[in-house]
Amino acid sequence: MESLALLLLLASVPESPANAIEGAPISEQQSQAKEILGQIDALEDAEDWSKLLPLYRQLADMGEPRGYQGLGFVYSEGFSVKVDRKIGCEWFQKGANVKYPPSLTSLGLCYENGDSLTKDLGKANAYYLEAAELEDNRAMPFLGMNYRSAIGFEKHYQKARYWFEKADAKDNAKAAYYIGIMYQDGEGVEKDLSRALLYYSKAAALGDADSMFEIGAMNEFGKGLPSNLDVAFIWYKLGAEKGNVSAMNNLASFYLEGLLSEKDIPAAIQWFQKATDAGGYYGQANLGVLYIKGEHVKKDVRKGLQLIEQAAANDSGFAMEELGILYEDGTYLERDRGKSTELFRRAAAAGSARAMRFLGINYRDGIGVLRDNVAAREWLTRAVEAGDSEAPDLLKALDSIE
Repeated sequence: MESLALLLLLASVPESPANAIEGAPISEQQSQAKEILGQIDALEDAEDWSKLLPLYRQLADMGEPRGYQGLGFVYSEGFSVKVDRKIGCEWFQKGANVKYPPSLTSLGLCYENGDSLTKDLGKANAYYLEAAELEDNRAMPFLGMNYRSAIGFEKHYQKARYWFEKADAKDNAKAAYYIGIMYQDGEGVEKDLSRALLYYSKAAALGDADSMFEIGAMNEFGKGLPSNLDVAFIWYKLGAEKGNVSAMNNLASFYLEGLLSEKDIPAAIQWFQKATDAGGYYGQANLGVLYIKGEHVKKDVRKGLQLIEQAAANDSGFAMEELGILYEDGTYLERDRGKSTELFRRAAAAGSARAMRFLGINYRDGIGVLRDNVAAREWLTRAVEAGDSEAPDLLKALDSIE
């Protein structure tokens, strides 16, 4: 199974000058370079970086751009060497100087991320464009993403789609995923969930974990097709095993809530922990809740609170909701309804329908805020629009009171 890092390295490797002209006489150096390139192809598949490093150096000494790219990659990622992004970007620059497309793209990333170079989105996009015009399949989706998200460009969905489609024609999984997103959300195209699913399916077949999650969500919530929890579970598991944090969280929730069979709390904890280890704050907050409740783990309120507070500090909507509930309840934290309402407000701003409902209730009952039925109706209406299942009855009850 190829890692993301290796996919980034190998996304488009053009022919090396060592063997570019078929049938032409080759020098001893070209013959040696060709032999080294053959070894590199096999070792990259095996991700044997300790053996690759000296081979990249040999190629670089011969002036072969794939050696420059390889050295830039291992220094940037810290494979068999100490991470040194400055040296990595310097090697990418050497490759870019001879117009080697993968190095042009990698140098663009150096400028976009500010890796030891002054962050410069204009330069980043210029390098991506140069590489894309040389048919580099990795640069094309970066251009698409930056046009889509207005990174160094004005937002332009048509140009984003152009570059995504060019990359998709070369079977770039991430490009197919983003075309799916554009059809799902109606970005520059008419919203079309069937076409979104088609592109997600193509990307998933190419190994894209984000698309696996999206297919799972479409099946779970019946977006564009009938709801099917069995199929959703399969796709969440595939996405989770490929490293998608959202898929890990949703898979854990299936186990936690027993959506297909009996609850499996140990499995839920396992996947929430994996999501947490991968930087997923929703999973971290869920672990915190389990520790506070003592469900199939030794009850540890202090640890649970710490996990939830850390996740909330990183703007996890679910964590902010749970922390707000804890402040409002007053069992494990000193009751502070002003804090709870502010946390619900932050979670609602992050799109949480449940937090919108809580705000509606607090304004209706004057909890942490002045009683205000107009504000209560506004928040409950927003909760309904965001899909909260309990908000419609609360809104009807509020209307009947008035």
